[in-house]
Amino acid sequence: MLHRAVSLWLARTGRTRLDYNAAAVAATVSSPDGSTLVRARSLIRVMTRVVIRAGSRSGKYVAKRALRLAGRTAKLADTGARHAARTVARRIVVAARRADKLRPDLHYVTDLVHYHHADELRTCPACQSPRLTLLAPMPLNGRPRGRRFGFVTGCRRCGLLFANPLPTPEHLHAFYTPEGEWGAAREQEPARTKSSAGPYVRELFAPAGQWIDVERPNPGAVVFEFGCGDGELLDALQGFGWATCGLDPGDKRAFLRHRELTEIPGEPVFDVAIVHHVLEHVGTPLTILQALHRALKPGGLVLVSVPRVDTLHRHRDFRYCINPRTHIVAYTRDCMATLFALAGFDAIDGSPAPDAPGDEWFVLRRLRMIGRKTGAPAAAPAHPLRAARRAIAAYHAEQPGGDAWRVPLPVRTRAALADLQRSRRVS
Repeated sequence: MLHRAVSLWLARTGRTRLDYNAAAVAATVSSPDGSTLVRARSLIRVMTRVVIRAGSRSGKYVAKRALRLAGRTAKLADTGARHAARTVARRIVVAARRADKLRPDLHYVTDLVHYHHADELRTCPACQSPRLTLLAPMPLNGRPRGRRFGFVTGCRRCGLLFANPLPTPEHLHAFYTPEGEWGAAREQEPARTKSSAGPYVRELFAPAGQWIDVERPNPGAVVFEFGCGDGELLDALQGFGWATCGLDPGDKRAFLRHRELTEIPGEPVFDVAIVHHVLEHVGTPLTILQALHRALKPGGLVLVSVPRVDTLHRHRDFRYCINPRTHIVAYTRDCMATLFALAGFDAIDGSPAPDAPGDEWFVLRRLRMIGRKTGAPAAAPAHPLRAARRAIAAYHAEQPGGDAWRVPLPVRTRAALADLQRSRRVS
């Protein structure tokens, strides 16, 4: 019973093993003749006083517990009892001093299993499912205080990967406004005088050739680009004869040539919508896809292109796929097909399979998918997170360096170790 009480004390307070040894000595020093229980009680009182001086309420509880059990379990011999008491007292004092010196580190020791971030999300930001899985630790840059590591978290319902914790909506709004860091960087880019995106646009829409001829639009056909940047794709489509419009809160260069919208319309007005390398920057991709579904005419198409995670073990560009600053969510082919199904689209895959032959770096890193607005979208994949888990596991298994021993550890333990290592380096 005493050992159980001491173990509870360790679990609750994160004390060192020396504390346990000191308490265990008091319970195990015994003699066969069972004489002088007074010495046993004296020994436990010494423990009580020393632990109280060390400032441990739980230690006081354990010592008092040992005192009550002394009459039944501890039988100390007359000879050597005083020496045992002094030995136990010295060990407790040493343990208390070490605990004072290592108190910041003891905090991390208890975090090896229970490490978490104060802003950690408990539900998926896309589909709101609580069925989450931690896949890898993630450094949180630009945070000199507090937790410096979060997680790459995956949703088992929709397959979305996201940086956990996500940046706040206020931070994202400030970052992507024209006055923010993103908008200021775009303003410094040189202006284009002529679009050369025509062949690229034809390549993007080639998988949907049976439903659309991008070079010969119907009269009055309208294309909308969500996050249009400098308008390069819209320029090419405008040259093909499309009526063009776009939305971009952080970059206004395109609207010298194309109509600007401030929000996605709530009625079906578009024939085609484009979301080209934008969904990795937002925390609510399903909400955007659902809004685009409402804004498309029956049979309309939405083209999405994003960084690709299920080929991570081949292209090995982890930060391009997901990071806590800009690419805050990430996708696999199964994940995007699931989000399309949840939004009401029938998915048309425009990318090669994750293990298809070929090693072109540009193709491996990018996922392209087209959604068609139909009355009965196809069923979503049964296990949308499986491909991401396999790719990330393969990536970490092949990672060079001296930290390979951490890979089999639980993700929270790996994050706690990395956080401790970084905090020591910063300090």
